[in-house]
Amino acid sequence: LALAACLLTVGVAHAAPPKGGPDLAQCPRSETPGLEEGNERTRPLPVPRPLANIVRARLDQLAVVTLTGATFCVDARAIHIVQNMRLERKARFLGFNWYGYEEYGHIFVDRSGNGSMIDTGSAPLFSPSGQLLAAAQQSGAGFGALEGMAIWRVLPEGLERIAMFGEIPEMADWRIDGWANEQCINLSAVPNERIPESRTDLTQVPRDRYVASLTRGEWRFERNDKGCPAR
Repeated sequence: LALAACLLTVGVAHAAPPKGGPDLAQCPRSETPGLEEGNERTRPLPVPRPLANIVRARLDQLAVVTLTGATFCVDARAIHIVQNMRLERKARFLGFNWYGYEEYGHIFVDRSGNGSMIDTGSAPLFSPSGQLLAAAQQSGAGFGALEGMAIWRVLPEGLERIAMFGEIPEMADWRIDGWANEQCINLSAVPNERIPESRTDLTQVPRDRYVASLTRGEWRFERNDKGCPAR
């Protein structure tokens, strides 16, 4: 598990291919060909047709063309399934949910420069200005890619994590409900004792409310039933 998590958080950037689109030939081949143990996938991961000129797949790699024409490689050996692959923010970012053997996350590729990648655990949400993004994710077994709540700053090239809260209370269905402004985020989750027998539907279950707020230059995370203050 630790090895797979490491592989999924490191990508490789290469020079621009001679023609448009990513060049899969530039993506490294593993010393031990094939996929991670427990991954029985026999085909490359599927790429939505509208993204065919931006993402190309090999059994063990995803190649993503950056905005400068370079090829950025994502190690796909531990990935069983991808879902909801899409571009965001004028096609600068490519994101998708991934699932592996007892692990999962949300890969978020920044296509600026030569490309870079983070795993946000779940799909992140941008602040109103688009200069910040945040994500929250927690699994019962601890196999998620984030396991907490984090905030990143969007740089001219790449992303910088500026806050990480890894000790959020153990509850179900953590989510970011929205940015109130650039300095306050509303979050919520369902306490375990409120989870109904039919866990598939939590829409009608009362949620506990939290906020992440910037106070005197430092981000803080706390319970707050009133949510972010109105401004």
